[in-house]
Parts: sequence; structure tokens; C-alpha cells
Amino acid sequence: MSRQSRWKDLQIGMLAALGILAAAFVILVFGRVGMLHGRKFALHVTTDEARGVIRGTDVWLDGQKVGVVTGVTFRPPSAPRSDRLVINLSILERERSRIRKDSRIQVRSGGSIIGDRVVNVNSGSAKAAAVIDGDTIQAREQSDVEGVTSDAALASGQWHSPRRMLARSSSALRLDQTLRKL
Repeated sequence: MSRQSRWKDLQIGMLAALGILAAAFVILVFGRVGMLHGRKFALHVTTDEARGVIRGTDVWLDGQKVGVVTGVTFRPPSAPRSDRLVINLSILERERSRIRKDSRIQVRSGGSIIGDRVVNVNSGSAKAAAVIDGDTIQAREQSDVEGVTSDAALASGQWHSPRRMLARSSSALRLDQTLRKL
């Protein structure tokens, strides 16, 4: 003989579920999961291109996350080609002393060749002055591998056959090797 469930029997389970949901909500809202904690300063990076960089892209200093991209803006066409794009960064204040005027900055893939884009900052030399809030640094060019992977990603988005994508990528590599020989 089966016993009928009553509301009173479900109360304990419902209260436990509500408690778990409330705890998760509090942790996510007040813990600011995924956000960097601490005071931040602004740094601007000029470059000619920034494939895959959008607001919220990670900023790494020697392989560790220290900031995020707050925006990407364009300069007028009269600006030099290498400075037409400005990437605005928000970086933890405690890392400022490691970023120098001669620091090398490059947009590249994180973790692996197909990983999300990151703005990678290499520590500068002790001889150079530390950056100050609002400074601007010129980025290095994206490496050739980045261009090839970007072309491959664009090609795959157009639903071409893998054989055709491979042919495009290899022809781009051959062209690059030929230009380097000249």
C-alpha cells in the first residue's frame, strides 16, 4: 500500500534546496568570481591590429593574469599605421613596478595555439622607468603563426573543406618563407 505524499514531507527538501541556491547566489554576487581584486591602473597599448581582442580579454604579465581589456578604440586615419588601434587595459596596481617603459606587449593565443586571445606583457628591464597611470606602450606585431591560425579560423567559419583550409594555410606559410628569403 503506497503512502500519499503530503506538503509537510517536502518542506525539508525545499528548504535545503533554497538554502543551497541562496548560498550560491551570495558567493557569486559578493565574491565577484572571475574578477581581479584590488586597485587598478590604466595602461594603453597602440598597435596596427588586434585579432580576437574584445572587452574582457585577459591581460597576462609573464604568464599570470593581472588585468583585463576595458576597450578597443580606433585612432584617426592620419595616425601612423602602427598606432591606429588603441587597446585600453586595466591592470592591478601591485604589478605596476614590473611593467616598464621597455616592456614587450603582444596579442597572442593563451595557453595553446588555439586558445583564447590574451594581451601578453613581458616584464621590462630594471634600467627602464616604471609605467605610470595612463601611459601608452607600442605593441609588437602579432607573430606569423597567429596570422595563419586566424586565417584558418576564418576559413573554417566559411565551411570549406579541411583540404582547402590546409592548402590556404600552407600557401600562406610558403609566401611568408619566400618573403623572408628576399
